[in-house]
Amino acid sequence: MCTSQFFVSKQKACRLPLHLQVHGDVFRAPTNASLLSVYVGTGMQLIGMGVVTMVFAVLGFLSPANRGGLMTAMLLLFVFMGIFGGYYSARLYKIFKVCLQFVTTGEAFCLSPCKVVFIYVDAC
Repeated sequence: MCTSQFFVSKQKACRLPLHLQVHGDVFRAPTNASLLSVYVGTGMQLIGMGVVTMVFAVLGFLSPANRGGLMTAMLLLFVFMGIFGGYYSARLYKIFKVCLQFVTTGEAFCLSPCKVVFIYVDAC
């Protein structure tokens, strides 16, 4: 009797639109919430670095003729924007109702900036 009820409900569910079938999965936390939070924080870090670099360039503090100064300023701004990247990654991780925000902040602080520094040092 249970299997027939399951079969009938399965047939009924197949007729429903897709957005009504996945209503329970929408608010579930992702499997790698920590990694998602780190990459969102790094994205905010890159956006902040780009905006501040552009503002300084428009105001005339950074000249494209002095490429070394521009690259150094971008690297320093990327490091300083790590504060905001860690903040946004911890806030997003906290939305997923997980208690290890400090670990995620440390991962956001170390994961992507270390890659950028190694690329920068390797290019020199």
